Amino acid sequence: MVIIIILIAVIALIFGLLFLFSPQALKKMNKKASKVISKTDESFLKNRIAVGVILIVASLIMFYIGLRN
Repeated sequence: MVIIIILIAVIALIFGLLFLFSPQALKKMNKKASKVISKTDESFLKNRIAVGVILIVASLIMFYIGLRN
């Protein structure tokens, strides 16, 4: 269970950093993924700073929970 929490935390951290520092990379990933998965909601990209910060904070909380156990 701890491994899953840490894995989710890593994914959230990566996407949080991408939202903050490289939204163009997210757009490129979205174009490639749209063939398989639905497109990223434009509101996430409009509010990319808030989304990025929330994802980073969530990942830090998950890291704390995962490492504490």
